[in-house]
Amino acid sequence: MRRASFRLNVRVFSVFLVIGSVMLVAASYFVIGIGQAGLRNAWGEHLRQVADQTAAAVDTYVFRLVIDASVLSRVPEVREQAAAASRRPFDPEAVKGVEREWQRPGPAAAVQEVMNTRASGFLAEVTRQNPIYKELLLTDRYGRVAAASGPSGGYLHADAPWWRDAFGDGTRGNLVVSDVRFEPRARTWGIEIIAPVEAPAGGEVVGILR
Repeated sequence: MRRASFRLNVRVFSVFLVIGSVMLVAASYFVIGIGQAGLRNAWGEHLRQVADQTAAAVDTYVFRLVIDASVLSRVPEVREQAAAASRRPFDPEAVKGVEREWQRPGPAAAVQEVMNTRASGFLAEVTRQNPIYKELLLTDRYGRVAAASGPSGGYLHADAPWWRDAFGDGTRGNLVVSDVRFEPRARTWGIEIIAPVEAPAGGEVVGILR
């Protein structure tokens, strides 16, 4: 009985092996590419959702702070202090003198007079209870400091853009929210929320709370 012999053609086998290897590599790249594309799309969608959620959370947080600032501007001590300070006539020369005294180091009389008001005590207590507030500053309708949570950087603020934007034409005022910025005095990044303060009986703007 004769046995069939099987002879392997090495050259043909090598050709098929090379072709098969190329096809296998190409298929692998194709499959991996599809997987990477799907992963990129899934990860991109995840990042988009995270960004949307973060933006919504930040908006909600800032909105709550804006409401808080509006509430603080309606506290009786704040409105009464702004109104009382606004009843004092505006004397440019007197303001210059107070400004010079305000900038001097040490317990200046003008600073102590402002810091000893009930409104200043209230604002200082707010910053102690909620450290998110680095500074609370109240001016009268002329821009002079009427109360503050602590010694401020200046006495007259009527020329500051934030003050002019919030005061408007003096009838209703505007609520102003700044961009994120670095505050050198507080040595931190933050935003400014500025709210107009109406007279105790309502009506005209008698001060600005920042």
